[in-house]
Amino acid sequence: MTADGIRTVARHPVDSPEISDSVPHHQLVSILPSRIAPRLAEPGDGMIMTLYSKSFVIWLLASHSGLAHEFWIEPRAYTFESKSTIAADLFVGSEFVGQDYIFIPKGYSSARFSRNGVETELAFTGQDNPSLSLQSGENGLHAIVLVSNASTLKHDTLADFREFAETVGRGAEVFGTSPDQPIREAYFRYAKTLVGVGDKKGQDHAYGAVYEWVALDNPYVTLEGPLRFQLLLNGEANANQPVQVFARDAASGAETEPLHMATDADGILALPDDIRGEIMINSVKLLPVKHENFDWVSYWASLTFAR
Repeated sequence: MTADGIRTVARHPVDSPEISDSVPHHQLVSILPSRIAPRLAEPGDGMIMTLYSKSFVIWLLASHSGLAHEFWIEPRAYTFESKSTIAADLFVGSEFVGQDYIFIPKGYSSARFSRNGVETELAFTGQDNPSLSLQSGENGLHAIVLVSNASTLKHDTLADFREFAETVGRGAEVFGTSPDQPIREAYFRYAKTLVGVGDKKGQDHAYGAVYEWVALDNPYVTLEGPLRFQLLLNGEANANQPVQVFARDAASGAETEPLHMATDADGILALPDDIRGEIMINSVKLLPVKHENFDWVSYWASLTFAR
């Protein structure tokens, strides 16, 4: 890591068992801190949200092979006065449009609220409108961070799987995939949102997820110029990875066309100054795995903020 907090690209060779794109999934999980190592669900188990009528629609949407199923946290505002109530909803959908659902802690291996570095675990409240209602601190950069357990789905045909992979910029990874059908996928979702409270000062940091974004620049105090975000895989910079950027006009709610970008050699995404409004950056890591129940595993990392 450099002096300004940027993590450098791992020095491991490309075929290192810790970071190789063909590493068995259990090895990826085993290098995580035990407190956040995700539980791998059995096929058809799904997440606990499938038990709730509001969330059942989400599960159906997320299980449709032809759709990207981003998961994100959407605050109803992104800046607050000191000691305010932060209301936020959880969404699953595509291109910043989706359905909200209730927060159920059992569906997550980690669910945290950081008030300028002071962290607490999120508890079940039973409310669904909004999904989360949290009390802020006096000042600083606040973050809500969710790390899901695994869900599973089946892609009925190789064409379906390739369509999905191309949607998230991963077509090349599956080009040589065997036509064995159906194709079984396990997926994990990681979501973070940043809000500014009071003076809005503070610095984002990593939370130990397999695949996650870290804001190198605070979007609420960096008012001009590009914003930098670093993508981490197992805590190390993940270079040259496809990224989808979604933006929504803060006043009208109108969405712009999604942008397809990529991290640089240091795993950094430099978001141009002219991208304004409510913003989500999203990246998907898709890896073949050696597992009796799954053929592929995907990690979805999103970060929402406003500028």
